[in-house]
Amino acid sequence: MQIIQINKSTRPPEIIYETAQKMFGVDFNKGATFTVGNTIHSKEFPISDDLLEHEQVHVIQQTNYDGGWQAWWDRYFEDPYFRYVQELEAYQKQYKYYCSKHKDRNDRAKFLHIISTHLTTIYGLQAIGLSLKQAKDRIQLK
Repeated sequence: MQIIQINKSTRPPEIIYETAQKMFGVDFNKGATFTVGNTIHSKEFPISDDLLEHEQVHVIQQTNYDGGWQAWWDRYFEDPYFRYVQELEAYQKQYKYYCSKHKDRNDRAKFLHIISTHLTTIYGLQAIGLSLKQAKDRIQLK
């Protein structure tokens, strides 16, 4: 079992933050959440349970990655397919958790649309040809 720290006041390491800002346009001060090793950096506090599920996946991915979180982040920035696989796993777990707590189909559909849009746009995954419909299907494990 991983011990997870939540840091609500300090940005992630500068090299990660700056690279993510340049590549994806995300901003810690506007709600972007970063996981670095076993620490989740987020201004959103408390972190929603579904987002915590998502970030816990990244904690496990990074702490189990050969070379640790630094090597994970290097590959994450360099390799769009690796980034897709890592985010897909996290979004699948987040969506599964969300569905376990929200039974309304309309709520689920809205949430799925939001996270599928994130998967295809924020992370630059159009580069691998991922459509919104494909993202939705894959998040739902179809």
